[in-house]
Amino acid sequence: MYFVRTAFVVFLCLSVLIREADGHLQVVCSSSSPQTPGAFTLWLGTYHFSPGVGGVVPGTGYIKAPTGTVVSASFGDFCDVSSSVQTMTGSNTNDEFTSHLKHHCLGTQDRDGNTALFSDSVVTCYNRDTNGPANTALGRIGSQTPSSCYTNKINNWYMVVLPNAIDGSGTYETWTTDTDINLAPGGSSYLPCGLSSSNHWYFDISVITSSSKCTSTPSASLLANTVSSSLIGCDGSSYDIYAGTVCHVQCNALHNKVGKIVCQDNGDGTASWSNYFTCTSSEVCELPSASIGNMAGIHTNVIGVAPPCATFTEVGTQCQYKCSNKGTQVSPGLITCASGGNWLSSTDYTACTWPDPPTPAPDTPAPDTPAPDTPAPDTPA
Repeated sequence: MYFVRTAFVVFLCLSVLIREADGHLQVVCSSSSPQTPGAFTLWLGTYHFSPGVGGVVPGTGYIKAPTGTVVSASFGDFCDVSSSVQTMTGSNTNDEFTSHLKHHCLGTQDRDGNTALFSDSVVTCYNRDTNGPANTALGRIGSQTPSSCYTNKINNWYMVVLPNAIDGSGTYETWTTDTDINLAPGGSSYLPCGLSSSNHWYFDISVITSSSKCTSTPSASLLANTVSSSLIGCDGSSYDIYAGTVCHVQCNALHNKVGKIVCQDNGDGTASWSNYFTCTSSEVCELPSASIGNMAGIHTNVIGVAPPCATFTEVGTQCQYKCSNKGTQVSPGLITCASGGNWLSSTDYTACTWPDPPTPAPDTPAPDTPAPDTPAPDTPA
């Protein structure tokens, strides 16, 4: 009897563990559409069921732009697909996740009335970039396979809609805090679905700006030291590549990505690929961060860098920067990405104490100009 009861308890515990393993965060995707230029949506797919209409699950999501600006959101916006009539086939390709999202979540709006997904939205799901710095994700397109933790079943998609993307297309640092089982890290921490307060991930996010399209592939000179098989989503003759779309390219081993290959609007109805990108064998600096410990040589209020510097900057590069006490202002002086990934003061560095620009004087209305005297008409005799 003891053996039977013990076996039953073990079986029950294993059942709970299996259910737990099937839960949590399963996959991370982003989407953007030319119908809402400058906006994007972050999607978090989970095995767990939704909290119901008006419900919110515990936790907060954070998205940090290259300039250091951080936005946060609770998890009260979602697309419930638990009654899904379109099941996942198990291929786990980006095409399959895109089809699943568009079949069930097309036209879904957040609590502010922002539409999260359109028929022409470009959906990108993410895997780990095995050749990049720790916790950098690699966007997947078409038949390429993103990482999916534990299971092929998605019951709910949580969404964070940014109607005005902070910095446009680029590498955004993302993490979560205080989540419960619904959005707890799924799988190993070395996969994008391992998002947590201590496990931040970097995602190259496309922010579409117009319906103009790139119709070719990036130039060969930009693609030096890249993995050719990662270029599937960069072929404008095979995919709708709208202005703002990031070419999700992977560098060869022992090389780091600096900059982004982005489809840019030319302003005349056409678009072409940007050219600020390289796969470098040099070290890179992450954004200034006290938690990383890479800003001993600069002021603690420094939070980000200005373009063309970005989330990852090559050693030896000088950058303008932004400070938490200076709003949207960009520094007049420079900081330098130095050996070891550390930031040091450089030319005309003034910490975070440069003078604020003068406040423009209010417009003064011009004084009324009196109408010229009009002579009285002659009175007939």
